[in-house]
Amino acid sequence: DGGGELVLQKAESVSEKPLLAAINMELETGSPIYVMRPGEFSGFAIVLINTTGQEINADASFTFSDIFENSFRIERKLTLKPGRTERLPVKLPEDLKMGIWYVTCQLSSPGETSTQKVRSFACMQPAGPTKERLEIGKPTDFLYGICNAPDRWSVFAAQMDALSAAAVGAKVFRTATPWSYISRKEGEWDYGVFDRLVSVFGEQGIELQALIAGVPRWAIDPDAPLRKDQIDPRGSKMPKLKPFREYVYKTALRYKGKIRLWEIGNEPDHPGFAAYGPDGQAKLQTAAFEEIRKADPSIRVMTGGFAGITGNSFRYQYETLGASRGKFDLHAIHLHGPFSSYHRQIDNELRELQSKLGIENIPWYPNETAHHSTGGNEKVQAESLYTKLVFSRARGAVGFTWYNMRDVGFNEMDNEHNYGMQKADFYPKAVFPAYAALVNTFRGFAFHSQLSLQQGEFGFLFRNGNDFLLAGWKTGDAVNSGGCYSLE
Repeated sequence: DGGGELVLQKAESVSEKPLLAAINMELETGSPIYVMRPGEFSGFAIVLINTTGQEINADASFTFSDIFENSFRIERKLTLKPGRTERLPVKLPEDLKMGIWYVTCQLSSPGETSTQKVRSFACMQPAGPTKERLEIGKPTDFLYGICNAPDRWSVFAAQMDALSAAAVGAKVFRTATPWSYISRKEGEWDYGVFDRLVSVFGEQGIELQALIAGVPRWAIDPDAPLRKDQIDPRGSKMPKLKPFREYVYKTALRYKGKIRLWEIGNEPDHPGFAAYGPDGQAKLQTAAFEEIRKADPSIRVMTGGFAGITGNSFRYQYETLGASRGKFDLHAIHLHGPFSSYHRQIDNELRELQSKLGIENIPWYPNETAHHSTGGNEKVQAESLYTKLVFSRARGAVGFTWYNMRDVGFNEMDNEHNYGMQKADFYPKAVFPAYAALVNTFRGFAFHSQLSLQQGEFGFLFRNGNDFLLAGWKTGDAVNSGGCYSLE
């Protein structure tokens, strides 16, 4: 009858590589996302798989280390049968410190090229899942979020993303609902993928922040003017407004009561994402706002998440938001990169832009921001999360969404491959337990005040009833090497 399911049971590939490099290593932690709660270490094991057709004898050294230079090592002599798996139980120290732990395996054998393999696990207290629904804009209900594109991956990958996001305490997951997926042909509508995502993430107490994007070919407006600055052939084309309105209305109505945050376009100020200029984006913003309001007046309509806020991006935003004033509830921006540039742009360009437009009362939302771990620099990435997230809370953001849940590739020298909180195969990076620690620590707290410190020093006070929480750090341009401050 044309229906049914095709299941791939097994796939194999054959390649030539040094003998010891053909040994694969995995970890068993009792969790598919490699998380272990403090003190609950039973069942931990290192798993070695001999993928060759011959027996391998090797000396193995396993070094356990964290980012604070704590470490210990165990050694084993191995005999690995061809095509077989060897499970090596390891008794972890009961006082193992919380955070990320790397397991580095060094294999050597006479006459063979030695090889090194690294895996990781997180010793942490999960920050979720939690079932309560947050009140958008409430000072204590900060929207902790994460990005990914689960609409592009398998059901299994989406379930793993939801499980991972819940473990670190995320309550919002940003994903697109591309028109080009939903309506490949005019008059045909298929919401199957997105119905499933709402359900999968909802089971973990996470709501989706949806992105209006992706124009199907049949809906492109061939007469729409192109942007005046740099043209990029990858940029999304301007749609005809009538079918665009229908797509927005039908989609918002379908998820009424389930999706409360809708973003109108991804980084339209970037030529690689939008082939049209500010006038076109303003038209889309206005049309989308009006249709969403008709579908569900309670929805918070966001601007397109702008990539930057300097140079051409400042101009693009100024013109777009000026022409669509009153047609957005939240000002979405991204600003990838280190804290050093992030905080200056928030305090300078963002404030200037909002002041010029008279939209200081519109809350801002960094709904896709991060820092990569290129070259294995996971500590810098985790520090960037801490500083950018805390600073965002202190500057009145309604939430903070980290990009990305998982790395999109395995090239450690490609920035685009290294924004994730996990490796592409779900092993955690240092930023993973750091995120959970921030959610656990700040839960119930609201921003109180900023400390007056020296250049390059940042201190922010948060309050929960009679309890206070102080978060601070120094940057490279700090003029003081140390100091003692009084809090009254």
